[in-house]
Amino acid sequence: MPSDPFASPKLKLTRAKKNRDDFASERVRFINEYPWSQVTDTGPDGFSKQFKVRLTKPFPDTLSELISYATNNLRSCLDGATWATAVCSGKNGKNAPFPFGDSPDGLEQCIKGRCKDIPSDILTVVRKFRPYKTGNALLWAINHIANMDKHALVIPMAAGLSSLVFTGIMPKGSTAITFSRAPIFSPSHPIWRPEDNEIIYSVTGTNVDSEVRANYDVHIMLDVAFGKIEIVAGKRAISVLNDMISEVESVLLAIEGETRRLFPDALPLI
Repeated sequence: MPSDPFASPKLKLTRAKKNRDDFASERVRFINEYPWSQVTDTGPDGFSKQFKVRLTKPFPDTLSELISYATNNLRSCLDGATWATAVCSGKNGKNAPFPFGDSPDGLEQCIKGRCKDIPSDILTVVRKFRPYKTGNALLWAINHIANMDKHALVIPMAAGLSSLVFTGIMPKGSTAITFSRAPIFSPSHPIWRPEDNEIIYSVTGTNVDSEVRANYDVHIMLDVAFGKIEIVAGKRAISVLNDMISEVESVLLAIEGETRRLFPDALPLI
């Protein structure tokens, strides 16, 4: 019975899932330690108010490391899948990396220049997954992140922000005012300032009277998001990682299925 060349990419996928599980555990540990406090400061203009979450301990590097391990294992899984099908076709697989591009044309240039050992029917399968920036952005992001330095791949994000309510007394003391502000909030909106170990999640307008005493009541939870990385910036890291794993598993199964159809004698029976 022939050995299974798909055993290696399947192992890489298993390792990526383990990295994901470890990341999920470390994420929960970080959140449950409640390592932050809420503060408000006057903005640089002397009038606006900056509402912040300030960490009381450094953001753990382990989270970025685990994301790096996971994306590199997913990238290796994809490369392993196209290598396996090249081997099953009788090639040595030296020219069979999984192709990526920024556009359909970029993908075709990669295929033409680097993928001559991949059978044409398998390339048809690959094309259906659109592994380019303007197509399947998740696949493109896997390749992009795997080629990056693992430092600060993920950052803390403020989550669960509902609304801010400010109350105060005008300077003359005669007119009470109440106004509210529900900021447009998305994971990419808060500003992470690593030099101060804090997140600015909202800022009042400069037209707020400097004499108005502002109070606020807001519920904040922390989560972990991707940093300044194209496609995934500001998105919840655990959700993106789950989607990436699901996408790569679909690609692996599709390539293995087509390889079994094309070269049934080159693979062990299931």
